[in-house]
Amino acid sequence: MTESSDTSIPAKCIRELKDRLGDAAGEISTALDGIPTIEIKPGRITEALKFLREHPEGDFDLLTDLTAVDWAAYPETGDRFEIVYLVCST
Repeated sequence: MTESSDTSIPAKCIRELKDRLGDAAGEISTALDGIPTIEIKPGRITEALKFLREHPEGDFDLLTDLTAVDWAAYPETGDRFEIVYLVCST
C-alpha cells in the first residue's frame, strides 16, 4: 500500500474520520487497487462505521465484505488477528 493523496469522496471521508478518531486511527493508505484504507483500533470500530454510513458525501451504507487475517506467520506485525471491513456506497 502507498500513502494516500487521493481527493476523491471516499478519501475525503477517510481523512475526516481520521481527524475525528485521532489516536484511534492509523495512517491512511491506498491499496494497489486504488481503494483508500485506514486502520482503526477495535474499540472504535462501531463509531467509525457509523460515521462512514452517515457521512453526507460518502454514505457508505453497504458492508460488502467482513473477513479476517491471521498473521501467525508474521509475529512482528503485532496482533495476531486483524478484522477487515469493506464498505461501499450504493
